[in-house]
Amino acid sequence: MNAPSRTSRRQYESVADAAARVGVSTKTVRRWIASGQLAGYRMGPRLLRVDPDEFDRMLTLIPTA
Repeated sequence: MNAPSRTSRRQYESVADAAARVGVSTKTVRRWIASGQLAGYRMGPRLLRVDPDEFDRMLTLIPTA
């Protein structure tokens, strides 16, 4: 039973991977980043990543009757 390491690195995913995981286009993810609904993290001049946990928190459950 190993405890999680305090030095574990945060995992980020590409815009394309995040979009594919929830079934939206990369353009939609980029719009969410541009509007401030989702934080995007720039890694160099072109590489853009998102935090998958933050991306998942953006999804909301619609209650059923």
